Amino acid sequence: MQVEEALFNRCAELPVVGFRKLAIGLFWINPTDLLPADRKTIAYGVAHGISPAPEDCRTYREWIQRMRAALGANYPQVSHAAYLAATGADIEDDAAPVPAEERRRS
Repeated sequence: MQVEEALFNRCAELPVVGFRKLAIGLFWINPTDLLPADRKTIAYGVAHGISPAPEDCRTYREWIQRMRAALGANYPQVSHAAYLAATGADIEDDAAPVPAEERRRS
């Protein structure tokens, strides 16, 4: 991560932003180098023996390194696996097309 630590922490302290939203946004911007630090991904890490949860730039960097060592470097895949684990879905359910009736409701 090439963001200056002080700047990262200052942004994470903004009331509307917060640490988790900042980490999610950074993942959207750079999913090959960063992970979202949302509840699902943190819980997925804990289920794989990775704790504590990150709280600031330094611990976020350390957490990403531990996640990479345990789960690999394909962060979009790790994030997707965390989502599936949190929602109880499986890959086949997640890849199935959404019926037209459900698409109209959303």
